[in-house]
Amino acid sequence: MSFDNFKKYLNESLNHPNNSHTDWVSYNSSLPNLPCTLDWASTDSDELFKIALNNGVDGINSKLSNRIPKARFNETVKYYLDNPISYELNPYKFRSDEFSTELSGNVFLGCSDTFGVGHLLEHSWPYILTKLRFPNYKIYNLGAPGSGSDTHFRLLNVLKDKMKIKNIFHWLPIRSRFEIYLDRSIEYVRREGFSTISPAWEIDNDFFSKNYTKYGLMSETTRNINDLKNILAIKNIADELGVPYYLANFDNNISFYDNKCMNEVNDYFYKNNIPERLLARDFQHMEILESGRVVAHFLHELKPSSLEKINKNII
Repeated sequence: MSFDNFKKYLNESLNHPNNSHTDWVSYNSSLPNLPCTLDWASTDSDELFKIALNNGVDGINSKLSNRIPKARFNETVKYYLDNPISYELNPYKFRSDEFSTELSGNVFLGCSDTFGVGHLLEHSWPYILTKLRFPNYKIYNLGAPGSGSDTHFRLLNVLKDKMKIKNIFHWLPIRSRFEIYLDRSIEYVRREGFSTISPAWEIDNDFFSKNYTKYGLMSETTRNINDLKNILAIKNIADELGVPYYLANFDNNISFYDNKCMNEVNDYFYKNNIPERLLARDFQHMEILESGRVVAHFLHELKPSSLEKINKNII
């Protein structure tokens, strides 16, 4: 069987609209459906925000591993009381412009920090990068909270023909996030479909033995190979489409950015009255300043002198 035929054979099982699902939101029917609006995402905890309102900074710090300074806590709470967040989702349930094969846009791949959990849409890094470099392009944001590189490849693979793609930007999450497909024949499956799993989440459950999880999935070799396979697969899709693929990740310290690019981001914050010190509404996801650093990184990669489309230190 030729490569093209084999790829077609493997993709036949992925052609159903349901295979563009992510596991962070519930679906009542096959996609695409109608756009919808959420006041809270499953990874943006309204419970934490209620604790913040009722118990103050000490209450929220008792729930988190990192301590939040009181001044930044108060600034964040007041801001989101005055500026409540709503998550506008397209028919495929992404925080994205509606997909179009006629209108040019950039694809953004990543997890909750690409989706923009805990932030207004205009404070997310895909939005800021678009306004700075691609003001006439659509934002095709495939960011999926809780996801890893398995999900990012799958979503791009199944949705790539529904958008007119010009560039692909990928903010790779921390490793140890794997995706598997579960059917209802397994009695303890919460629902049929794709699920992202992490050893940190599953180690006390029965799905994997502890040794398999600890010494298999959590091994650096397994994690590196898994991400590398997905990165190369995404790069192959980009090459087939004839578009650049830009990549960065959490493992690379995002303080290493071009100062001129960061100054451009800071100027954008100032001109658009964006409070760069603001924390995420759930006090857990990237703060606005960190999102700005991600933008600065990609601005540097977009320089004409930058010939390398994939970051050299991806693993």
